[in-house]
Amino acid sequence: MSKIESVIQKYMIEHYGDLIFADKPVFDKKTRTWKSQLRSKYPNIHVDKKNQERIVKFLDLRELGMIKLNEELQVIYATPREEVNTTITRFLRRVALGKIRNET
Repeated sequence: MSKIESVIQKYMIEHYGDLIFADKPVFDKKTRTWKSQLRSKYPNIHVDKKNQERIVKFLDLRELGMIKLNEELQVIYATPREEVNTTITRFLRRVALGKIRNET
């Protein structure tokens, strides 16, 4: 793991927990910053009505936010935790609505 990735990972665990992770950081030459998109693999449990078997699928939630680092590897911007949580909640509501529509 590179120094940049370890700085991002440490920040993420401290501020978002262990269910959110970051894409590989990309250097923006114009702004001279490193950028990394936040994402999550969120567990989604389905129950098969025929045999009552539980099936766990993981939803790939992308573009939950961003972390930016300067050239000295200091975090200069990070999407607030509340905003990340709101984005996840909205997505999960859409998933739940889809389940309800499919059942009727």
